[in-house]
Amino acid sequence: MRAIIVDPSAPAALRLADVPDPVAGPSQVLLEVHHASLTRGDLNDARSGRVPPGAVLGSDAAGVVVQAAADGRGPAAGTRVVGLAPGAFAQRSAVEVSALAEVLPSVDLAEAAALPVAGVAALRALRAAGAVLGKRVLVTGASGGVGRFGVQLAAHAGAQVIASVGSLSRGEGLAEAGADEVVVGLEGVAQPVDVVL
Repeated sequence: MRAIIVDPSAPAALRLADVPDPVAGPSQVLLEVHHASLTRGDLNDARSGRVPPGAVLGSDAAGVVVQAAADGRGPAAGTRVVGLAPGAFAQRSAVEVSALAEVLPSVDLAEAAALPVAGVAALRALRAAGAVLGKRVLVTGASGGVGRFGVQLAAHAGAQVIASVGSLSRGEGLAEAGADEVVVGLEGVAQPVDVVL
């Protein structure tokens, strides 16, 4: 199968190559990857030397289960899923059932592929803060992946959301995503906040 692998001699330390198909363990499904999401961590892993040459990168993937888990748990073959998939930058990935979620038919798989790392990071950060209903939540780096999810999740939970960005142009779309205020840096944040993400 084709995959993007670590190659320190290639531009950005990545290249397309043929690699063996993954073999799913008893608690894993075999996922046909339709879409993968690139994170900054993926690029850092490629360039840092922490990942050996030839390793398949990627962690965020959405696609269709082509082989159900042998232990009988998890989604059946043909199910649309998203998950934390090691080696997501490949045509197929063996993924733990516990790292998957089914994708509703109304959700585009390309959009779902952006959820795992950034979406879970924002969700965990907000959960660590406790209930945010009625609280003022400042989301720094609000124009990035985790920040945009943080804005949406905090607004959905009933918080008053202040989205902090590096420039006004980077704040485009954040009001529509749920931000009550969009500020550059901390300019204009005169009242105390209850939570900072």
